[in-house]
Amino acid sequence: MTVYCYLRDYKSSGYLFRLHIADILLCKFENEQKAIVTYLAYICTCFQKLQEFNGSCKEWIDEHTNNNSQEDFWKDIEYRIAKIISDLMKNTTDNTMTESINKYLDGERIITQEGSVKCLFAFDEARTLINKKVEKEILFFHVRHALKLLPKKIGIFATFTDTHSNISNFSPVSYLDPSKRVAERGSQLFEPFYLLDTVDMNTIFKKVRTLKEFEDPHHFFQYGRPLWDALLSFSGTEGFKPERIIELAMNKLIGGKSFILWKKETQNKITVVETLAIFGPHLCIDIVLQSRYASHLIASYMHLCLDISENRECIIISMPTEPVLAEAAAQIMNDPNVNLTELINQLSSALKKGVVEAGYRGELAARLLLLKA
Repeated sequence: MTVYCYLRDYKSSGYLFRLHIADILLCKFENEQKAIVTYLAYICTCFQKLQEFNGSCKEWIDEHTNNNSQEDFWKDIEYRIAKIISDLMKNTTDNTMTESINKYLDGERIITQEGSVKCLFAFDEARTLINKKVEKEILFFHVRHALKLLPKKIGIFATFTDTHSNISNFSPVSYLDPSKRVAERGSQLFEPFYLLDTVDMNTIFKKVRTLKEFEDPHHFFQYGRPLWDALLSFSGTEGFKPERIIELAMNKLIGGKSFILWKKETQNKITVVETLAIFGPHLCIDIVLQSRYASHLIASYMHLCLDISENRECIIISMPTEPVLAEAAAQIMNDPNVNLTELINQLSSALKKGVVEAGYRGELAARLLLLKA
């Protein structure tokens, strides 16, 4: 089971919704011990709550992330945290703290394979843990300290994810993270995850389709990222009609901004990355492997990572031909407030600067002409 914690800044208006518990995990702690104890209490109470839960994995996620039900769930967690904090604050050493934690973590009722992960804590938008400090240390340091105190055999694992941060933010080089311990051989980073087989996973393959089936928007939303089909499936309760999903895709192609505001502000200030993202679904643009734009396009402009070199310096990226993104890009290009000439100028600039593979410039020009024919 996974405990998902979305730590987005409270000023953000994006999707998903900020979780109620984030106010406690990101508050101004009195001292370092209070921060560590709070994170330990959070882990213990979530683990207890999981043991009491009898539903499916989907029901568990809905219980603590759905905007309609999460507040009651996290208020109960908050109440339990307060009780555990008062007990854990009595411990003065790490050893006594670990002993005290054991009574709150009984993994016998969570049935999994022996030695497997029983509970996975996922901290999303984790850069907020880096931006806040208690005394001299960032909050991430105290979360890591709390995880270190957990019993090793209990089966708890944590992941930290963030779109805009680098690995060095969470695992700094040695001279930026000094220690008085005798230095050992450094650990290597895990191989990066990039071959995620999720594209077209919702497609229902049939030998023959009727014209009526091809008219159904749901058919086209099944292709590409599963996000589109998932949003359409919930259209009855969440308000995501096909038109709304296309609008969301348009916002995603320009880096998550509001397209309505963007087209008013940037008629003659369209950036290279925005141009590559807008043209990408139609022109099959090849980005140079060493380009500094590659990781930026993956993080914020809907591109997919196909391969990462061993030294992490070269990234092969692609923009898959998804019907949703193709329609979104077409609507952007054909909007009367979007300067198509500026888009073409930025694409030309990207070729001259070595951002785009120049060997295919003839084919690229032909595709662009056919696109506007």
